[in-house]
Amino acid sequence: MEDKEKREGFAVIQEEWAPVIKVPELANALATTLDILFADALFLAGQTKGIVCRRTAKEKAEELVTKLKGMGVSSFIVPESCLIEIPKALNITKIACLPDTLTVFLDSSNKTYTAKWNDIITISCGYVKQVSTGQDSSLSENFMGILGAHIPYLPVRAAAFPMAIWKWHTESKPDKTVKYLLLMDIITRNPVARFRVESRRFAYTKLGQEMKLDTLSNFKELIKEIISHLPQTCLKKDIEIFLGEEDRHQKAAFKSHEEFDRYNAWLVQKASHQLKQSEEKA
Repeated sequence: MEDKEKREGFAVIQEEWAPVIKVPELANALATTLDILFADALFLAGQTKGIVCRRTAKEKAEELVTKLKGMGVSSFIVPESCLIEIPKALNITKIACLPDTLTVFLDSSNKTYTAKWNDIITISCGYVKQVSTGQDSSLSENFMGILGAHIPYLPVRAAAFPMAIWKWHTESKPDKTVKYLLLMDIITRNPVARFRVESRRFAYTKLGQEMKLDTLSNFKELIKEIISHLPQTCLKKDIEIFLGEEDRHQKAAFKSHEEFDRYNAWLVQKASHQLKQSEEKA
């Protein structure tokens, strides 16, 4: 095992997603610790969120953890062989919360997946920005965003110039459409799987009497139902934000699907590390 760890190296994981130090300062720590050019360290530091570095010798990784601590950033090391590679998210449209298990219903099929509650590693959510170019195939979806959902959206140009709506659809000129999708990812172990809820494409009928008249309220009720079965370690700040004040929701926002994926990739390492520590103490 030690030979494998030595061969594959270690990763340095931040305790918090958003770094509290400036990129040049982090780059300097990476350059001096990993013996790399400052230009390379600057690029690496600019890309870093959550996972500081990977495939690093144990001594170097521990040295970097010490330096980061001196800069006000808490972190820990994990062997590369213990990192969890999260798969592509599978969209789900319904769930069933039972006393011992969670059953999810996959989108566009009759397939189901059942997981034990203690096999759920993380649950995360946030508004994810999606930018597409060209004509939006669904004008009705625009109206749903304006009238019924939690964040209105329109093509960028059309939002600024109302008369452009007609021109944009009739001439089919390339333009940008910006949407903010409210997503929730559920990641499980044994085996590792990732399931995704898109708030406006989910059937909330299972909420029963708790079902509300608007999407955001139903989404929050769904979160409450799920986390009521989960250990406290699975709760994260973005979850607490959505269960808190309305005007704080935008703090749990991601500029792209890629950034949300990176957030989940970091979150599952931290949650797994915490879970392992609690199991060792038990």
